[in-house]
Order: sequence, then C-alpha cells, then structure tokens
Amino acid sequence: WIVTDAILSDWNPEKGNGVVTGSSAADRNGVVLTLTFKVKDNAAEGDYDIGVNYQINTGTQNVSIATVPGILTVKNYTPGDVDGNDEITDADAVYLLFYTFFPEDYPVNQPCDFNGDGFVTDEDAIYLLFYTFFPEDYPIA
Repeated sequence: WIVTDAILSDWNPEKGNGVVTGSSAADRNGVVLTLTFKVKDNAAEGDYDIGVNYQINTGTQNVSIATVPGILTVKNYTPGDVDGNDEITDADAVYLLFYTFFPEDYPVNQPCDFNGDGFVTDEDAIYLLFYTFFPEDYPIA
C-alpha cells in the first residue's frame, strides 16, 4: 500500500483489512485520500467488494464521517496491448493516441504511462510505437 502523506498501521494481509492514519487531510478537487495498492499476482479476474470507513479522531473520541463502498475490478492484461486484441502492434499506438484525445470513446484496460513521466499523453503513444520496432530499446512493463 502507498498512501501519500499518511502512515500505515495495523494492516492484516490475511484478513485484507487495516487502518490508514494521517495527521491531516486537504481536499483537493474532492480528493481527500488516494489509496494505491498492488493486487496479488495470482488474484482471479472479477469484481471484489471494497470499502473505506472515514473517521476523525478529535483527541477524545473517534467520529465516524462516512463509509464509502466500492468495487475493485481485476483484469489480466498484456502490457502494451492497449486495444485488447492479444497482440502488440502499431495499431495499439494509434489506439492510445486516440485515447489521449477521446478517452470516453477509446477505453484502455491498463496503465498506459509507458514513458514513465506520470502522465498518459501522445508521447506514450509514440513510445509504444517505438516499442513495436525496437522492444529492447523501449521496454514496457
């Protein structure tokens, strides 16, 4: 688990639950907390119920603010096969380019920051195109 500006405590991987604590939170465009985690390599594809219970500790008591349910969808994919046809070709780079302009019309099934700059842009489409010609020089993971 990676939680920005927070401390992870009391995590129980066998039960799949734990407590994330932090000293403060700032509402930036409606986001108070972002959890990033890695799904087990052997996790079966499918939908898994998840939930987050927000609480505030006032120093004298815990006050429950909200419980937010959600669903985590696990899908297996091949990195670079952006169009999902089981092969990596220049068509994946074109599809990714269309995604950068029309994400609602060209959904992707995987993280697509292939050049590692933290954003998905036309530069990732170019990187993926280079990968199709020179995979040893332009690795994707």
